Amino acid sequence: MTALNIATQIPNSIVTLEQLVAWGALTLSRMYPDKSVLESETVRELSVQTGIFTSAEETTQLLLRLSLKLDPAYITDTRKLWMSVDELGSGNIPASFTSN
Repeated sequence: MTALNIATQIPNSIVTLEQLVAWGALTLSRMYPDKSVLESETVRELSVQTGIFTSAEETTQLLLRLSLKLDPAYITDTRKLWMSVDELGSGNIPASFTSN
């Protein structure tokens, strides 16, 4: 399990949902750079992918891609969908990701 203390580990400079999502994906990418999932019989993809690119509108974009395993009970579970997500692994958030 990737434990998280919301009060102390999320930098207080994060003030938008977009920043929080970017922080989470970038943190997981650093922690689990080689974790992958077999998406079809012949296609294996990294579970967490991040990158920077320039769009057709010539703006710089942060690309985030996550593949998170779901508990099969999510179909009938009354919990919010995000509560059915399994952990990618058991690691500690790098200290460099917990400060401003």
